[in-house]
Parts: sequence; structure tokens; C-alpha cells
Amino acid sequence: MSWPFDARFTVSAADLAATSSDTVLAVSVCVAGICYLDGNIKFTGGVPDPYTIYLGDRKGGNHQAWVLRVDRISKVTYAKLLKARKAAFKDGSWGAQGTSMSDLNDHPVSRVTVIKST
Repeated sequence: MSWPFDARFTVSAADLAATSSDTVLAVSVCVAGICYLDGNIKFTGGVPDPYTIYLGDRKGGNHQAWVLRVDRISKVTYAKLLKARKAAFKDGSWGAQGTSMSDLNDHPVSRVTVIKST
């Protein structure tokens, strides 16, 4: 897998219906035991839009397993995670700490492992 790439997601009818109410399908990228909230899946006409994934920087993380996960979480939790991510960007701790896993589901809606290569 090269850096970056467009991921295309397929979602269940239940997941699609849930996104019209109070939940989002959040995308996280996990590597070396740390997960990083990346964003959320957006839809056009009930179909998930392509989602561009960046696996670290151009040089790091080659030949490592990267897990892409999708969690269905509340909009309130998503906003809380975005706020924490913004604060971590600001104080420089984002790379070391990532996203609090206690705010994600025990079992994601979807997950796939990719290997980054250049």
C-alpha cells in the first residue's frame, strides 16, 4: 500500500441510517499500538464518499501493519475526540498519545490491516 491512498467503504443499511441521526462513522488509523482519529465518512446520495488515508509521513512506517478502523460513535463523542485531537496537535503530544481508545467501541464496525510500502 502506497502513501496516500483512497479507501472506499461499504456500510450496512443500519450504519447508514444511524448517520442521519446522532452518530457518525469515525475513521481511525492505528499503528504500533496507538490509534489516531482521522475523520468521519461522508455520504453523497446514500453512498460513502472515497476517503483519503495518509499513513504517517512519507518516510516512516514502511513495512508495518496499519489498521484502518471504522467506529459508529455519537456526534457528541466525535466532537469530544476532535477537541482532544486539536489540543494534542497544539501541545505537540498527538504523535505520542493518539486517541483515547475508551471513547471508541470495543469492536469496530469495520477494520482492515494494510502494509505500507514506498
